[in-house]
Amino acid sequence: MELKEKASEISSLGFTVIWLPPPTESVSPEGYMPKDLYNLNSRYGTIDELKELVKSLHEVGLKVLGDAVLNHRCAHFKNQNGIWNIFGGRLNWDDRAVVGDDPHFQGRGNKSSGDNFHAAPNIDHSQEFVRKDLKEWLGWLREEIGYDGWRLDFVRGFWGGYVKDYLDASEPYFSVGEYWDSLSYTYNEMDHNQDAHRQRIIDWINATNGTAGAFDVTTKGILHSALERCEYWRLSDQKGKPPGLLDGGHLAPLPS
Repeated sequence: MELKEKASEISSLGFTVIWLPPPTESVSPEGYMPKDLYNLNSRYGTIDELKELVKSLHEVGLKVLGDAVLNHRCAHFKNQNGIWNIFGGRLNWDDRAVVGDDPHFQGRGNKSSGDNFHAAPNIDHSQEFVRKDLKEWLGWLREEIGYDGWRLDFVRGFWGGYVKDYLDASEPYFSVGEYWDSLSYTYNEMDHNQDAHRQRIIDWINATNGTAGAFDVTTKGILHSALERCEYWRLSDQKGKPPGLLDGGHLAPLPS
């Protein structure tokens, strides 16, 4: 409701898209440990307040991105071994929905297609029932809440090809992935050459077939070092071009 009051002001400043925090019931207050995906009463407000906010933002010409946390989900119940990996709510998945190679949650799914996030059960996107349910959920959010697109959380955790599937189904106006990992360092000094870091993000974008963009984490990390230490030579890569995704196309062709 606080944001609703500022909708006109935000629009007048020239912004065109606004990214809202994760809307679901969550174990952590920020929303990044989702539990029942269809329960949109969170610490930010109720489902009706969220709808009201999105309507107000649309009225002043703003597009609205929902924060979709698809990599992991907190369980409602323990299994027979006392491990939290059984889900409740509308999507009452069992432990087949959890990847089989995370040592913490005794999942019966396949191996993860990315990196594990160890604080919660990592969802196995190779399961057809999981993909079907998540596509329905994203469609429901588009229809019911009015989201125009997605900010995709922790996309390092699952293959970009699954993201393409979700985006083809939900047809967002715009989507951006958070592919966040560490830059390269030698003896605690940031390397000049960050091509490998940039390439990992480009590879993820390519795996989505260009259906999603990604945050330019490479440039962000380099800027921190360049500005804190006045090391402005970092702002060109070894070919004299921008060192991040701004000019990542010369490393690997992006889809047109």
